[in-house]
Amino acid sequence: MMEDKAFGSLFDALLTKYREEADAVIGVVCGTSRIPITIRAGRVVSVVHPRLSSDAILESLLKAGVVSEKKARKARIVADKKQVGVEEVLIAKGWLTPTVWSTAREKECMEVLFDLITRQDCQVVSVGPYLKGTREICAIAIPYLLKEAQRRMRLAPVLKSRIKSSEMIFRKSASPGTEKWEDINLNVKQKQVYFYVDGQRTVADIALVTGQSEFDVMEALFGLLEANLIRPIQTSQGLSRVGTVERFNRSRFGIVWLFVFVVATVGLAVVFHEVSRDSVVLDKFEIVRAQVAQQRIQKALDIFRLIKGREPRRLEELVEEGLLSANDLEKAGPRITFDTLGSEDATKGK
Repeated sequence: MMEDKAFGSLFDALLTKYREEADAVIGVVCGTSRIPITIRAGRVVSVVHPRLSSDAILESLLKAGVVSEKKARKARIVADKKQVGVEEVLIAKGWLTPTVWSTAREKECMEVLFDLITRQDCQVVSVGPYLKGTREICAIAIPYLLKEAQRRMRLAPVLKSRIKSSEMIFRKSASPGTEKWEDINLNVKQKQVYFYVDGQRTVADIALVTGQSEFDVMEALFGLLEANLIRPIQTSQGLSRVGTVERFNRSRFGIVWLFVFVVATVGLAVVFHEVSRDSVVLDKFEIVRAQVAQQRIQKALDIFRLIKGREPRRLEELVEEGLLSANDLEKAGPRITFDTLGSEDATKGK
């Protein structure tokens, strides 16, 4: 692979190749690890990293209760015999859907990239041509990736000032059952996190049960702290992730987490636990889910404009470009249009 000393950081390398509209393989070294990152058509399509191995993804699904230990064990045996990926066996047997697997992998791929971009010990050591036949495991738009990385780098010191680690535990300031949903003035992610703050779950636990990244959970918790809605509790004897997760009924937890994970393809929605039986809460949930979907579509529009330099002719073009899933427009509601989204050119596509 051709050496190129001009790129010091992964951020600079990604930005340069995006501006050049070039497909490439970027070699990154972090400590003793060398990580190839493949970009094509303005997107990161492959990252070779231990956290993205089939075993690592399966482990995260096991912890979430999406796949049982028994089924995972059987799938591994079959996969070893047939020399195929364990995910292929799980999907073939109907124990896991392709959507859940690909969503889990893409979310983890994004978090790995954010980690590589923001770490101080990671440097680009080589940049070479795109290799045909590369197995593409994700499709993350570079403009979004860089913008979000900048935002995280800016916010990280602020968040760390109050949330020291992912093992911190928080409880609600209000007495249980006294808070009213309609009186809580929070954004969607904060509401989702707030309902899982119970004085037992760590930051890492809440990230697992909601399907959000630990950074997103910390950001939501910071807002809740600033609003005096939650407070930290003593963490010297904090609960471990595994110990906390095992307190929940695994089958119920698996269903809730699976639902959140699929919804995560269009943006995170608010998922309720015990209160979900209440019809009023369900109505509010549907409203929040539509709001999340609309926010996702708006972000997709912004990325489309950055990549294409124009407005889409119709909203379905965002799906064709891979910026949205086929269910995004449906979840946003039948009345979603360029006008309701505040498009820069609402007359296009009509």
